[in-house]
Amino acid sequence: QQAFFTNIALLPHILSLLGYNDLATAAPSLSADSSPSPWIGPFTLFTPSDTALRSCISCSAPNLLREHIVPGLFSMDYLRNLAFGTKIETLSPGRCLTITAERSPLRSNETTSSKIFISGLEITQPDLTYGFGKCEIGQLFIAGFGSSMLFGTIVGSLADKQGCKRARVTYCITYILSCITKHSPQYRVLMVGCVLGGIATSLLFSSFESWLVAEHNKRGFEQQWLSITFSKAIFLGNDLVAIVAGLLGNLLVDSLSLGPVAPFDAASCFLAIGMAVILSFWSENYGNPSESKDLLTQFRGAAVAIASDEKMALLGAIQSLFEGSMYTFVFLWTPALIPNDEDIPHGFIFATFILD
Repeated sequence: QQAFFTNIALLPHILSLLGYNDLATAAPSLSADSSPSPWIGPFTLFTPSDTALRSCISCSAPNLLREHIVPGLFSMDYLRNLAFGTKIETLSPGRCLTITAERSPLRSNETTSSKIFISGLEITQPDLTYGFGKCEIGQLFIAGFGSSMLFGTIVGSLADKQGCKRARVTYCITYILSCITKHSPQYRVLMVGCVLGGIATSLLFSSFESWLVAEHNKRGFEQQWLSITFSKAIFLGNDLVAIVAGLLGNLLVDSLSLGPVAPFDAASCFLAIGMAVILSFWSENYGNPSESKDLLTQFRGAAVAIASDEKMALLGAIQSLFEGSMYTFVFLWTPALIPNDEDIPHGFIFATFILD
């Protein structure tokens, strides 16, 4: 069973990336009584966190490490099809993990279960997720929306002063960095990524239109062309491209089995291409210098406009209520469809939502 490793030095790095710092420290001791041999992995680590070390006073870290590493990366479908009581060998000689199950009362006659337990520990997507619950995921969503709310009030003014083209490039860089953070299982890194994503979203929904309108007017084009351009952007850019993106993401994750972060990597590539196009072909433009005001003056003017015009206040309320309900749906639709951690084609379902 020790033939599982090429070089024991690989294991501490892998465990550290997964966030198991204490286990990573203990990993070198695995080679104390055996010589390294070829690694035929991959492997699945079933220990949920370093708290397992503190809850097992009699266990040494090396023994715990051996007893929770199994020679094979098992999908949920594979684990569900294992019979009750199936033994999975670990790296520890003579030590096995036992498959148990919690059968649904409506399906008590079935031999498999939607919930998988290995030696009493519930396993949920061990090869796909970072182990965060709804609370932590909700906090990440709030961080993204909160940063968009805060920075969305100032990015327009900054773009007018610093240049709309520069703001477009900043959007691309910020979103690429946000995508890169998805490779980390560390909560703090993911939180930073969500904040960056919120900032990028604010730039996306303000600065591109500002650049287009300013450039359109500077070149003296017909004003009615703007409405045609925006209508095409909504259909092609928001709807059609979103459908294709969902299908592409489904292809990368399910068909090509490149992992759940693959769509973010693909997005980074498209963002890099877009940034290259902006740098190569777009000219810079700025807001009207005669209308340049400090941020406090702009906030004061916005407050006066809302207070003095009932329609403006109602429009803001409608927009807020619509987006609030929409993003509640965005947060809840995935757990609603997979209450028992089933494998579903997320990208295909997303594309269907957009199509409807």
